[in-house]
Amino acid sequence: CGAVGKLGFYNSQEIGKAKAFAKLNYNITVFIPDHNIRNKEEKDIAEHIKLVYMPCRKIGIHAFFDLLVLKEYGIQVVELENDNSLFAPQILKYCTANNIYVYNYIGTIYSNKGSYIKRWIMRWVLCRNVRYIKRYDNVVKNSQLKKELEKRGISEITVAPVGLDLEIIPQIKETK
Repeated sequence: CGAVGKLGFYNSQEIGKAKAFAKLNYNITVFIPDHNIRNKEEKDIAEHIKLVYMPCRKIGIHAFFDLLVLKEYGIQVVELENDNSLFAPQILKYCTANNIYVYNYIGTIYSNKGSYIKRWIMRWVLCRNVRYIKRYDNVVKNSQLKKELEKRGISEITVAPVGLDLEIIPQIKETK
């Protein structure tokens, strides 16, 4: 229910990563929670890439949706964009229980937005999520974040930069 799956935005990481995997001939389904709809809506945006807008419940930007959709679509691998998500433990447990490989893609672990109470809640969510994150493979945006997670006892970490949608970034001509 945050700003995910927006076509035409260079920083739609899920779209950029989907395009990279599609070039390797993987079929990619991106599930995008949308609290404004009642039924799933599908959109094929490129060969091998399908967006599925999912009805969901939400608390702030945190979305909660029916995980049975993973079985319905025959999903074999889940990349969980886990930036302090309230729903992360449920997704991780569901995937494990249903033999779906899952790993976390973590962009940040701290929130500096909002009031002191919101920041405190997000620190609590982080502490809770770390207990689950430790059990899975993790991909992070940069080496600084890797160091922060290692301090928290997480060892299975790979660094991979943000999955920008390079197709929509205009070509820049060098002028000298």
